[in-house]
Amino acid sequence: MLFLSKNEHDFGTLQKGSTGHFQVSVRNEYPFPVTPTLSASCGCTIPTLDPATIPANGTAQLLVDFDTTGKQGFQRKNVYVGFKNNNAPINLTCTFTANVEN
Repeated sequence: MLFLSKNEHDFGTLQKGSTGHFQVSVRNEYPFPVTPTLSASCGCTIPTLDPATIPANGTAQLLVDFDTTGKQGFQRKNVYVGFKNNNAPINLTCTFTANVEN
């Protein structure tokens, strides 16, 4: 199984035009390495995984950058971590929120 150390993050208030950053640990409890796919609900959000392949029974850091350019007010976005194990898809979601101000 794959697990996230947390499923939510609140940036609080961010200034418009800034970039918010946070990270979450991804734990791989399979007895083999896993290279998950990453995606986000918005082009303003860039997820990366370090390392890209999570060792067997190991962890990696999911790094998330949220660009507030063109955003205003309350924002709620999702980052998705996916993996197909023997045709049984694993889909994890980490949701973050922010209040973007001028």
